[in-house]
Amino acid sequence: MNGFLGTGATFRADLNLVVQIAMGVALLVGMRLARKKNFRAHKYCQSAVMILNLLMIFLIMVPFHDLADVAADADLVRLEEGGVAPGDLVHQVGVDLVGNASTDVIGLERGEIQH
Repeated sequence: MNGFLGTGATFRADLNLVVQIAMGVALLVGMRLARKKNFRAHKYCQSAVMILNLLMIFLIMVPFHDLADVAADADLVRLEEGGVAPGDLVHQVGVDLVGNASTDVIGLERGEIQH
């Protein structure tokens, strides 16, 4: 079962590579939008990347994360936990930021910024 890039990798691996590259480009576009002070487009761009990243986590990472297969190797379990915990924290912060930035102007609901 070969992927579509002709490298001998699986379809999932090829899909993951293409989507990760696209998300990297989108993050750079989002940075450019923010520098041009186009904050609404920046918000949608960054939010789309965060949602796509969450989708890729569920499609690519979760199916292969079976602790029954690695329970015999304690070092591998610690390595997984060491990588999953920071990644999970960062993604939760991203979800929180997107949720808090859902108003037109950040801080508007708290009365901090009035335009």
